[in-house]
Amino acid sequence: MDFLLQEEIVVIRKNTLAFACAVGSLVCVDAFAADIVCTQKALRGTYVYHLAGHESGNPYAAAGMETFDGMGKGAIKETDSDGHQVQVTSAYTINSDCTGEITYSSGDHNHIFVAPDGSSLTFVRDSEGTGTWYAGDETRVSRGRVKFVP
Repeated sequence: MDFLLQEEIVVIRKNTLAFACAVGSLVCVDAFAADIVCTQKALRGTYVYHLAGHESGNPYAAAGMETFDGMGKGAIKETDSDGHQVQVTSAYTINSDCTGEITYSSGDHNHIFVAPDGSSLTFVRDSEGTGTWYAGDETRVSRGRVKFVP
C-alpha cells in the first residue's frame, strides 16, 4: 500500500467500513447519520432563490436574494409576479437534523430543509385555509452578505 495516496487510503477505509456496515448490522447506519449535525452557522452568506405556488388561490411566483448572518438573522429582497418589491428582515432557527424555520418581519413563515454544508436550502410555506402556498430553492452565491437590510 505504499504506492497509494493518502486520499485513496481514506476512500478504501470508508468503502470497507460502509460494506462492513451494510453486511453486518444497522448500527453503522446510525453511526453515519450521527456525523452530520446542522447549526445556525450552516446558513451564512448570500443566496438567490425562486419560488412558485398560489396566493389566495391565484398563481404566484417570485425571485430574490436572501442573506443570512450565521447567527439566526437574515433579510430578503425580492420581486414577485404581481410587480411588488419586498424587502424585510428575518429570524431563523436550524435544528441539528438540518430542518428549521424562517420567520419574516412581514409575519410570513417558512419551513426549511438545509444542506449540511449550507450551500443550499429548500423551503415551503402553507398558510392553511387561505389558498396561499409556495415552495422554492435557494443556492448560496457568496459567503459574503449583500447589504440591503431595510
